[in-house]
Amino acid sequence: MLWDPDGTICLVDGDIAGVGSNGNAVGASQKRATVWYENEDIARFGILPGGSHSKAEWIADSGYLVGSADPTGCKTHAVTWKLH
Repeated sequence: MLWDPDGTICLVDGDIAGVGSNGNAVGASQKRATVWYENEDIARFGILPGGSHSKAEWIADSGYLVGSADPTGCKTHAVTWKLH
């Protein structure tokens, strides 16, 4: 997988958008994160339920991922992922 410099991406309605270090979404013209999925299972993270404090964790082939719903930083039901 490839990540933007601060190690965070934001999935909005199935699209990939950059996320700044403060957690706010930035325009694709400013920053773009691209994810290369190694298999279909990694691509099916889905959307986390609940509000901004909802969290979920997955172990993926390429590393340890922590997902956190962030409706204020991105859009409603958007999810940010950080590589640890």
